[in-house]
Amino acid sequence: MSPNVTDSLSLSPVPTYKVISPNVLYTDTHIFADYIYHNATVSKNEIGGTLEVTPTETKYKFKTEVNIPKVGLMMVGWGGNNGSTLTASVIANREKISWHTKDGLKSANYFGSVVQASTLKLGVDAKGNDVFIPFNDILPMVHPNDLVLGGWDISSLNLAQAMERAKVLDYDLQRQVKPKLEQLKPLPSIYYPDFIAANQSDRADNLIPGNNKKEHLEQIRKDIRDFKEANKLDKIIVVWTANTERYAEIISGVNDTADNILKAVENSHSEIAPSTIFALACILEKTPFINGSPQNTFVPGCIELAEREHVYIGGDDFKSGQTKVKSVLVDFLVNAGIKPIGITSYNHLGNNDGKNLSAPQQFRSKEISKSNVVDDMVAANEILYKPGEHPDHVVVIKYVPAVGDSKRALDEYVSDIFMGGKNTISLYNTCEDSLLASPLILDLAIITELMTRIEYCAGDMEEYEPFDAVLSILSFMLKAPLVPSGTPVVNALSKQRMAMENFFRACVGLAPQNEMLLEHKAPLFCQEKLIALNIVHDSNLQGFDGLVTMQPVSVQQMQPSYAAEFPIQDNSHSFYGGMLNFLGAFCGFIGSVPICPCFPNPYKKVEQGYVGLITQFGKFYKFVDPGLVKVNVFTEDIIRVDVKIQITEIPHQYIMTKDNALIERTQTTLRHTLGSRVLQDCIENREAIAYEIKEIIDEPASNWGVKVESILIKDIEFSRELQESLSSAAQAKRIGESKVIAAQAEVDAAKLMRQAAELLNSPAAMQIRYLETMSSMSKASGTKVIFMPYNTSDGSSSSLYGGDGSSSNSKKIDPIKATVYEQIAEH
Repeated sequence: MSPNVTDSLSLSPVPTYKVISPNVLYTDTHIFADYIYHNATVSKNEIGGTLEVTPTETKYKFKTEVNIPKVGLMMVGWGGNNGSTLTASVIANREKISWHTKDGLKSANYFGSVVQASTLKLGVDAKGNDVFIPFNDILPMVHPNDLVLGGWDISSLNLAQAMERAKVLDYDLQRQVKPKLEQLKPLPSIYYPDFIAANQSDRADNLIPGNNKKEHLEQIRKDIRDFKEANKLDKIIVVWTANTERYAEIISGVNDTADNILKAVENSHSEIAPSTIFALACILEKTPFINGSPQNTFVPGCIELAEREHVYIGGDDFKSGQTKVKSVLVDFLVNAGIKPIGITSYNHLGNNDGKNLSAPQQFRSKEISKSNVVDDMVAANEILYKPGEHPDHVVVIKYVPAVGDSKRALDEYVSDIFMGGKNTISLYNTCEDSLLASPLILDLAIITELMTRIEYCAGDMEEYEPFDAVLSILSFMLKAPLVPSGTPVVNALSKQRMAMENFFRACVGLAPQNEMLLEHKAPLFCQEKLIALNIVHDSNLQGFDGLVTMQPVSVQQMQPSYAAEFPIQDNSHSFYGGMLNFLGAFCGFIGSVPICPCFPNPYKKVEQGYVGLITQFGKFYKFVDPGLVKVNVFTEDIIRVDVKIQITEIPHQYIMTKDNALIERTQTTLRHTLGSRVLQDCIENREAIAYEIKEIIDEPASNWGVKVESILIKDIEFSRELQESLSSAAQAKRIGESKVIAAQAEVDAAKLMRQAAELLNSPAAMQIRYLETMSSMSKASGTKVIFMPYNTSDGSSSSLYGGDGSSSNSKKIDPIKATVYEQIAEH
């Protein structure tokens, strides 16, 4: 194990729910979900100026891998306040540590983490009550205790020293986690003095040598590979939690394209920031990278490289305290029809982040990320704000060492209200900076890893593909959300949370969450009813308990319309064809009269459940729906095609599975589906096998006009020899389990007997047994009892236990203050 690692110990979570829907399929490895995304496009009528809204729907397929990998989290700035606090907290949670404070006993938790400490609404129960589940149960997610931690820092202090320097955690907790943190030391990092404040130079004693940025890039790549190999990791997520840098200048030919920025790194160009070096290294190593500071790490060339390499990136700047409140409050004011006209945000802090931000260039990066947080909310209301109008917005940050990591935030919101009035809201917020930011690092890493296991398919896409490289779904945790080009930025906290929650619901085939509560607002559905597929269970209807009523469906729902006409070119067959058409129409007209049965009737009947296929001179002409259909008696024929769902039985057939087990299966043309699986899969994963078969035969079947609704595997028949083998294996397993249970019971009994022996050998226990023995002996006939008082403080009582009065055991027994009576039996 490398020295900068924390082990993972806990187990993966067990799913707590399952979606029962034809649109969702669970297999051992994936969750497949079909989802219809509803939206609306709006256009403006140029004549009347009316807004025209067109509902749209797009069909998506989602595939989520359910097997949770072993994941490493590497932090840039690991020895800082956030990194040391997060590492100590994960160890405390993993070890279930409790510690004392002046307020009492505290226990480790993950409060402040959306993934670990929040819930989401799954649906409603039969009584209409909301049902909630933990957020991390919606899809399989990595648990923080399972993360392997590591990283880089420009400071050489180990994590225990860094934790003490940060002064964030209580002393009693620091004392307990210190032995483990002392073993952890950050890897050397990159230090370019031009990008961070000069006051950070005294910490920079753990640096990658040299000034060659290409060599720095390659060293970071090597560190990632080595960390992954040393800890046998499947994936790594890298998060920047180091100092805020100044903004990098966007220069044409330097950092504007992927190729230019890689060339600029080779030339060690001065405008390539340390955070961009880390981002490029991660992208080239196919490792997701999250920027937790406000600088413009993701210059255009960096984003282009991420999209080209299909590697996830996210940013910028952790949204933990003051800005999170602002994104809620401004959203509330604007949606309430109140117009904020002035927002003043002041805060001071005393940690190293505040020290770095005391430099003007670094403060400017933070000011930009804090100021843009209200833009989308203001732009959404043209009633309150004219085009180009914006509230006055001022952000001030001061460095005050005395307050340490406990940041003070003061905000004032001045708003216009009804009839020229003014409303002022003032807030004072004490933010424990690192204790609020550390859980966000966990959320960002866990959700990013989850996104690497989700793929989608839509439209004419033939294969599942990953999402856009820019992870806008992380917006809830970030001040200045990075979004794909052309995507609107959303800062309102409620919308960001809703987007994240509904996206994960879509991955399991669930509709977006809304608060319409129609089941309570619509009078006919206010009673306790089960509503599914037009079936209503009403326990109060006409006094009958448990009556089930069926709502009739419309004719259109019973059978869709297939009516269509094919264009036929040059099918008149000249004079001959024209004469036949004329005679057919004439004879058909006469035949339609009931008193002329000698002429053919042109009206034909198509039954419900069938479609009429009409041919003209032998060519397909048109489809007609059920009902009475008129045809030309000489030139047209009608063929009735059954379109009802039919069940086709496929004869049994012998198939050899991957592990050479001979079984009978009901598939003939798809033997390779079974041949690629072992026997255990055939027994346990029938749904997955059926789904795989359906996927294969859907396309060729549709080419013949057949739609395969579903495939069911009814039975798997084993040969007699295999049945006997399976029975023997099961019996052997049961015998083995019983032996393990018996052995465990013997071990437990031995432990208990050893504990009992140790207890009975103690002086106190021997004294009790002595008194009990004397008491029982005194009850016997012919017994003489003599009472002799004495003091045990002189150690003479040790003779009762066979000692000499000076043994260590006798000294451990408190002197008996009352009089002790010795009973001597005589026979």
